[in-house]
Amino acid sequence: MDVDKAELRRRLDPIAWMVTQEAATERPYTNKYYKHYESGFYNCVVCGQRLFKSDTKYESGSGWPSFFDVEGDIKTRHDASAVGPNLLRIVANPGLVRTEVICAKCGAHLGHVFEDGPRPTGKRYCVNSSSLDFDASLEEEDATDAPKEILKCPAKFDGCGKDGFCTRKPKEKATEKAPKKTSEETPKKASTKEPEKEAENPQPSKEKNPKAEDEEKRPKPKEDSTPVPTKEKSPMEVKDEARRRFFAEELKEAESGEWSPSISHSPSPARELLKKSPTPVKETHL
Repeated sequence: MDVDKAELRRRLDPIAWMVTQEAATERPYTNKYYKHYESGFYNCVVCGQRLFKSDTKYESGSGWPSFFDVEGDIKTRHDASAVGPNLLRIVANPGLVRTEVICAKCGAHLGHVFEDGPRPTGKRYCVNSSSLDFDASLEEEDATDAPKEILKCPAKFDGCGKDGFCTRKPKEKATEKAPKKTSEETPKKASTKEPEKEAENPQPSKEKNPKAEDEEKRPKPKEDSTPVPTKEKSPMEVKDEARRRFFAEELKEAESGEWSPSISHSPSPARELLKKSPTPVKETHL
């Protein structure tokens, strides 16, 4: 079916144009038919073809209208727009390759289909509200006044996401409750743990090592008591030591007043020093 793009742009609102003609994704939870449960048919907003029936609509929690079966004629094709330029992401996350749903009559983009719907089909047609137009007319045999029960089947995928990318919901880890321990089992486990502790911390043995006994019996070496030889004095050191002793003796005699020249008749140097000094001269070592 050939569609006049200029006339279609004037007839559709900007969001409906971007969704049907540019394969955009509308915002979740705030769209027109997400919480819509009236009886009728959902038709293509571009060509008016009947696509989904209200009896197949259910609550998936994805944020967009969800149907488990199709009333009209649609087409599907693989959509890798969420992968981007890096094709290796498909290997890491095959869920990025989605199955696009389009109208078989006019080629308008409707949404995507997933394999997490309720029975009997097991499919979830996640459709944009902007690509649909609701028609409340039903055949007389299908019209009922009884309140309709809303079918609920939580989606395992996050739909197309706010950025248009489908992501799989994280799986909930099954927490298995451990069986309670009975009073009969607890003493058995306690008895099995006690020998393990003893094995882990063995007591040191009292037996001596034969090598240690040999070392104790071995006699210790005697300390060397020989005197350290002293260094012999040179003749000059001997002469200086004799002069210091001589002058010390003369100084004592000079202080006591009993000095007499022993070697020569010249006055003693210590005597002359005592005369010049007003205070008694103490013994000095040259």
